Amino acid sequence: IRISKPFVVEDRIEIDDIKGDVVLINAMSFKVLELSDRLNGEQSSGIIVNVPNSMVFSKTLKNYTTAFKYIWSEMIVKIPFTADIDLSKKALYKIVNQNEIIKSIPKKMDKAIDEASGSYRIYYNNLKPIIYTEYVEDHIELTIRFLVHPKKERSVLNNLWIKIIKEAQNGNISLYTKD
Repeated sequence: IRISKPFVVEDRIEIDDIKGDVVLINAMSFKVLELSDRLNGEQSSGIIVNVPNSMVFSKTLKNYTTAFKYIWSEMIVKIPFTADIDLSKKALYKIVNQNEIIKSIPKKMDKAIDEASGSYRIYYNNLKPIIYTEYVEDHIELTIRFLVHPKKERSVLNNLWIKIIKEAQNGNISLYTKD
């Protein structure tokens, strides 16, 4: 592990259903600060998991921060079928693009991708947030896709949802609710 460096201290990794931030690497094992699953915001459980180094050779390892420090995150905003899609998307783009954390990432990512492209075949044409539209049953789903640091994802999602809910309360976005 110390020679091939599939991860370093502070990397966010997942191996054999263990997900966490690497806090220590020893000769025989490494330790991760365990995280809850993605649906529960990947919050730290406070549990330190000791993982034998041999698992790196026998299990699939995901490293969320090897090539660059950001991941793609998505959130789905449901609006009624009768809502104005263009106005809803305009309001959502405004909210997402005003988020300070999201706003700063494309500049950082350009440099990170240039550096990583020497070692990995990673190419992105668009690093700015995008909203996809899909009709589902009796409503429309607007999927907002954006880059975020994995350790800041829950905070960013919380911030975005608060602003979306406030815009809905002010009548600027119609959120879908089942009758």
